Amino acid sequence: MIFESNFWVVSLRPMQTTFGAMVISSKRETKSLSDLTAEESKNFGEVLYEISKVSKTYLKTNLSNIFQLMLIDNHVHWHYFPRYKHDCNSNKKYDPLGWPNMLDNLNKTIVEDDLSLIEIYKEIKSYYE
Repeated sequence: MIFESNFWVVSLRPMQTTFGAMVISSKRETKSLSDLTAEESKNFGEVLYEISKVSKTYLKTNLSNIFQLMLIDNHVHWHYFPRYKHDCNSNKKYDPLGWPNMLDNLNKTIVEDDLSLIEIYKEIKSYYE
């Protein structure tokens, strides 16, 4: 878990398709967007704003992609993918597909081992403390 709000939990996505990819999950068991309350929906916007602000400030992203994929998980959640311009070779490690290319395989990961994932977690979490 990176942080939580009254209604949402933000976690690091184990499959780091782009550096800092996260999952935003409802704290309440609900299967449909139409089941969300107005308060939960408003709070989701606040959470997304905070994530976007932190991503732009610390990760130097130029945009992000957010998907509600609800394929096998029966719980309302979104996948958040920071996107990075490739102005230099060093940025390729953060967004290997390169913006503005589509994220067509969300099972690809930039993480090579558990230790790398732990280091990414520590870095991303530190931005929210």
